[in-house]
Amino acid sequence: MKTLFPILAALMLQSACNKEKLVNACALENPAESAAWVRQTVAELQKSPYCHAITRYRYRSQTVFVVGTCEPNANSVDQVYDCEGNRVCGWGDGQCPDFGQEATSEKLIWGSNRSGW
Repeated sequence: MKTLFPILAALMLQSACNKEKLVNACALENPAESAAWVRQTVAELQKSPYCHAITRYRYRSQTVFVVGTCEPNANSVDQVYDCEGNRVCGWGDGQCPDFGQEATSEKLIWGSNRSGW
């Protein structure tokens, strides 16, 4: 029993080190490099032949991230996410019709180098 506890403790410690910490994207200077959900989103967007961007805003007293297209004349709905990567609404589908007027502090955090820029 004395040897079992240190072995179990070592295994638990090792498995904890292997798990990626959940990081709040709002607390980071560069969420595109540090927050797992943002990195995964960027990796998916990089596979697309179209121009995409992730932009940070303040909306309804919280920091949000908009994942959308930067293609001119594109008919699309940009997705609005909170700091943990939970979808808040779609900008352009009527779910947050005041986003264009209420969102402030716009900051581009990632953009693809495609035709829309």
